[in-house]
Amino acid sequence: MNLIRIFGLTLLLIPRMSIAMYSASPPNDVHIATFSYMNENGVKSEVSNVISRDKALILVPAYFNCNSTCPLLAENLKKALLGSKDASLVNILFLSFNSDDSKETMKMFREHHDLPANWAMGVIKNRSNAKDFLAQFQYSFQKTENGFDHPNAAFVFSPESSIWTGSLFGVENTPSEIETAYQNALLANKTGISASFLKFLGKREYIILFGIFGTILPLFYVFWFFVRRRRLTEVGTHV
Repeated sequence: MNLIRIFGLTLLLIPRMSIAMYSASPPNDVHIATFSYMNENGVKSEVSNVISRDKALILVPAYFNCNSTCPLLAENLKKALLGSKDASLVNILFLSFNSDDSKETMKMFREHHDLPANWAMGVIKNRSNAKDFLAQFQYSFQKTENGFDHPNAAFVFSPESSIWTGSLFGVENTPSEIETAYQNALLANKTGISASFLKFLGKREYIILFGIFGTILPLFYVFWFFVRRRRLTEVGTHV
């Protein structure tokens, strides 16, 4: 009976676990290259300025006076890229949807988190434009008394052509997830099987289903093992 209770409690805890994951998307043409924002020098810039021929782009929506998950996104992405062999092949753009952010808040955020010099930062100064731009990725944010409610997500684009190839969810993405994201971004520049492959990977319901089964099945095995062991012990005792 104790084993059953332990198993039940374990299942109840699963939804409370912090989950970070990478989800590929079917290659999508979204309009990002000509989108403008204010850069760290306080002048108008475009996303095209951080798109390279041989580097994937990871776009991170955030806001710079955030005191909750945005700092975690920055710290963990930095940590993951330090452990990734593809770190030099990825451009990063932290883009604030908070029109109140400024050169000063960007500078403070960069210095406080010791962000790499090659990471770009910017602010979308028109909130309506920010909502429309991020809606392309099914991303939304809401102003609250303490800041903003928003998802923890980053979006990955292919080199040069800036095709949206996948998304990173959560605040603790691993180096292997970053590498997978970059490799899929490279595939998007090719034709044929790569597009079909990415379309299959992009079905998030499959990824979530595999994740659930991958978590529950080992628990069932442990439960079965202890029950079987207990029964064998009882049989041995009766003999």
